[in-house]
Amino acid sequence: MRTLIPPANLATYYEIGRLAFNLLPILLSRVHGPAVSKVHDILLGLPTFALIQDDPLDSAKVNATQAIEEFLKV
Repeated sequence: MRTLIPPANLATYYEIGRLAFNLLPILLSRVHGPAVSKVHDILLGLPTFALIQDDPLDSAKVNATQAIEEFLKV
């Protein structure tokens, strides 16, 4: 895990955003038990990810959105 996280003083906003979007599907796959309903409520209350023209995080946002949609089907 530490190899995925660049040092804070060297990380760009893009790298931090990419890391967050890449970790989201992994984290959602590990949610079990009573926490599922709480996470459902949190995710349903969030606004959708904004997609902008030439967004370098576009594919990461699409993957994260798909992971959220699959999680909410549970």
